[in-house]
Amino acid sequence: MDKHTQKPIGRLILLVLLPILLLAPCGCAKEDNAPETASIATEQPTQTPEPEAKYDPANLQPGSRNDNDNTSDLWYPNGVQGSDYIYFTNALCSAGICYDRVEDGERVGGTMCAETEEMHLVNETDSSSEKIDIVFLDAFNCYDYVTGTWYSRGDLEAYNALFSDTVMAAENDATNTYTINADGTVTEMYEGEAYTGTWEIEANTRIVFRIDDDYDYRFDIVFNEDGSVDRLECWVDRTFRFVD
Repeated sequence: MDKHTQKPIGRLILLVLLPILLLAPCGCAKEDNAPETASIATEQPTQTPEPEAKYDPANLQPGSRNDNDNTSDLWYPNGVQGSDYIYFTNALCSAGICYDRVEDGERVGGTMCAETEEMHLVNETDSSSEKIDIVFLDAFNCYDYVTGTWYSRGDLEAYNALFSDTVMAAENDATNTYTINADGTVTEMYEGEAYTGTWEIEANTRIVFRIDDDYDYRFDIVFNEDGSVDRLECWVDRTFRFVD
């Protein structure tokens, strides 16, 4: 079967499910005892004051796994893990993102978000009691102009190192592989044909393979207890593991 005939079926399923997912209620609040997610934390180095936005928040993946649990990535001040943090969830608002702030393990504020033309993430309405003005340097580091605080949800370089120059194969078909290169390129072998593209770590538990500029395949990263990668899982029941 031709690859470009078969694989859009998954995308059609996604288009059918998307309205259902978007209509799911978003309370914009996380339980006080927030679940732990795999994270490689690092202290944020000194940064240039008043940074410019380099990453569009419209592309932000909050990090929630596909099992319907609220497992959004936690963003720590200066990348230092503790009981103070912020997190984002998908929401029905203009930016599609909800922001929440936690102090001493307790949620103390939150707001629906909007995005400016300069790619700043701000509170959706002026009446919101929680004021934010956040710019993203990449998918893992951001800066809030309102509080003058840097936030990080992990060490992006360390995550990249976990996958650079590796090969992963499908559990049910060892000939279906992804060769993941350190330069950000990837080659997929599927039914004897090679397809090229790029790859990116989008969240602590999310990697995307962009193949032929037409297909975005997102996988959940499943970690072992020691922090090593066990496997990649896709919502259409595809599992990939490292090739020794």
